[in-house]
Amino acid sequence: MEQFAAKIFRVAKSLIPPVIRQKIHSKRISKKAEIIRRIYKKRTHTLFDISATQMRIVLLMSPEHGNLGDHAIAKAEMRFFRDYMPGIQVVEISYGHYLYDRSEIRKHITKKDVLVTNGGGYLGTLWFHNEEMVRDIIESFPNNKIIILPQTIYFEDGDDAKEQLATTKAIYSNHKRLIFCAREKLSYNLIKSNCLLANADNCYLTPDIVTYLCESKDTVFRSGLLLCFREDKECVLSDEQKAKIIAYAKISEETIYYTSTVLNMPVSISDRDFALESKFAEFRKVKLVITDRLHGMLFAAITGTPCIAINNKSGKVKGCYELIQHLNYIKVIDNPDEIMEQLAKLLRLVDCEYDNSNLLHYFDTLAGLIKEI
Repeated sequence: MEQFAAKIFRVAKSLIPPVIRQKIHSKRISKKAEIIRRIYKKRTHTLFDISATQMRIVLLMSPEHGNLGDHAIAKAEMRFFRDYMPGIQVVEISYGHYLYDRSEIRKHITKKDVLVTNGGGYLGTLWFHNEEMVRDIIESFPNNKIIILPQTIYFEDGDDAKEQLATTKAIYSNHKRLIFCAREKLSYNLIKSNCLLANADNCYLTPDIVTYLCESKDTVFRSGLLLCFREDKECVLSDEQKAKIIAYAKISEETIYYTSTVLNMPVSISDRDFALESKFAEFRKVKLVITDRLHGMLFAAITGTPCIAINNKSGKVKGCYELIQHLNYIKVIDNPDEIMEQLAKLLRLVDCEYDNSNLLHYFDTLAGLIKEI
């Protein structure tokens, strides 16, 4: 009976003219957007102290989606602010929050505030909606110091990408107080060679800020291999190559586990720590990780887990590896066929411990840039 009723409903629905269905759909979307807007507006008033007279740090574009790499970046940033700038108020504004309530947010930000954008690998043409939001922030706050936290910027080939590069240059270089922290040399060189900043000295090479975290813990027992592959537009591995990697992994006779650093659900700011700790625990339990995700490699690094990382489309995996290549338990390769050469070596490693002491001078410099008014 229920199946019959459902069929009748589908038939009845199909008889509604498309124009009317579209109006109903649009009305529902509009109502949902208004509810979201009200929630964010309330959050704006909760986060900002309108009477503030001291400098604040406003972190913009932090995630509420399911990409745990981006959440790890935000977690590391907030820990960095806590360690280096105790007593300074930090206001965190997510991507969605800024998108829905930017007019109200702009009213609360003063000229004394330092604006920082969440780090990552989203600038340029690969994830263009993020590039557009950064442009909007830069143009909306011409008098504020703005720091783009450790970031990859990448423009694909083609005339459209060249036009977007020119637009990016026009906007970035027009802001006199914009500072760009590039997390690898490819991005650093792109900024320098294209003169994207008003002051060329305002570009700094800074490691992905996830390297500021230390999540290695004593593990009683490790077993198995963990495979973590991309499924989005940055993936360079074919199904055939993935099958070959799995075949290589099986030669080790270890149990094969699969994971992703992206969850199929949103993760709120309040749930961030729980979601990340659950993921870090997965990495701590295995002997070896094989991944083509940058943050698959970095999660392995900070949890003291041996890892073979395969370079990706924008080159950011290999680029970021250059700043952590002192870790003997992390190796980057360009071709899956190189896996066998590294597999046996890395499986023999035990009791690996993450050490970021040689990176701290980069973070000292970053703290100085934020504090310097």
